Amino acid sequence: MNQVNTPGVGGYVVAWLVSVVVFVVALLLMIGESGWPPEDAGYLFVFVLLVSVPFAVPGILLVDRACRDIPSQLPHVLLAAGAGGLSGVVLFLLAPGLVLTPPVLAVATGLGRAAVVPLVWHRRNSAVPAVTG
Repeated sequence: MNQVNTPGVGGYVVAWLVSVVVFVVALLLMIGESGWPPEDAGYLFVFVLLVSVPFAVPGILLVDRACRDIPSQLPHVLLAAGAGGLSGVVLFLLAPGLVLTPPVLAVATGLGRAAVVPLVWHRRNSAVPAVTG
């Protein structure tokens, strides 16, 4: 198993937080000021953060296990986006009015995972033993 192809626990937490921020911004843009006051965005962020936990944890574990031996980061990002889209489908089935949730959540989750690709590169560079001579 090659852990150097993943961002690590801290990186996955950052990816999750980035995806929540992207999702909340997208929600606020779709709802508009009349539906949700921008000054209350913090409350929406906390709500989405808490609601996302049961989806984020299995999604992170899935992406980590499925992609840990794949050096290219594109499959990691695409699988994360797919997991986010699948979570959006579940939410849509629970609340059919949330039509745009699957694609928006897929994009937000993919962007969250893409945001930590530099952490993977850093981990790879740190894992290579220094050549002395």
